[in-house]
Amino acid sequence: MSSIFAIDAHATVLRVVTIQTDKVDAYLQELGRGQAWLKDLAKLRKVLSDSLYDELKP
Repeated sequence: MSSIFAIDAHATVLRVVTIQTDKVDAYLQELGRGQAWLKDLAKLRKVLSDSLYDELKP
């Protein structure tokens, strides 16, 4: 089990979030602030998809 954990500890996981918003400029401005992600962005967008993907290594 520890060897599996070690492999997973070095894996790259990509998070892809698809959103819908009518206020693109305001949304991008909030993104620029960085810390506003969870609190203030909820007022400006609807999450359509939130997925995690493991990066494939050759």
